[in-house]
Amino acid sequence: AVERILDMKEALGLFDNPELPAPLTEEENQAIASVTYEVAKKAITLVNNVDNMIPFDPQKVKNVLIVKLSPAESFNSSMQKMVEVFAERGIHADLVDRVKGKGEMKEFSEKYDMIIFACYMSQSEPEGYAFYSRHEDLQTLMAALSYGAEKTVAISFGTPSIYFNYFEQSNAFLNTYSNDLGAVRAVVEGILGDFEFVGKSPRKLSL
Repeated sequence: AVERILDMKEALGLFDNPELPAPLTEEENQAIASVTYEVAKKAITLVNNVDNMIPFDPQKVKNVLIVKLSPAESFNSSMQKMVEVFAERGIHADLVDRVKGKGEMKEFSEKYDMIIFACYMSQSEPEGYAFYSRHEDLQTLMAALSYGAEKTVAISFGTPSIYFNYFEQSNAFLNTYSNDLGAVRAVVEGILGDFEFVGKSPRKLSL
């Protein structure tokens, strides 16, 4: 298989000029961002929406809590972008890495108009699907939905199996299949009612 790939690269002349390609221009970056955003709008799947919680009324959402659940450091930049997208809408968002327990979850439910559990696990790992194993992550998951369930949205930016592993009891759950900036912007805008989520699940989301 490797030889076939190398033969194809040679046939395409990819070894003739070993110089690195020029960096993308700002115009090219904007074009890519536009495409990823449009793809995300069509792909994001609304898995659960009890009592039509989504869309939220943007006039009633002033403060949002984003609970980041991922072992991947690269996910930090995606969640910082989510904070920025909310800010563009005049909505303040706080970002935390964990919930210490049900007591803190109760305080959060009283303070925030919307609570987002933002999850990211890679689609595949060397030993199959990944599971949360760190103590602080498991503690956060045990506290999730104990308070504020009526305003809590769980979102998987990676594997869709997170739904039936951890959040089948959530009133609102979304799969975005990507944590790129286009997907982050699209999911915020969809939650606030700018467009309707129309994506379909690529697999049955139950055991």
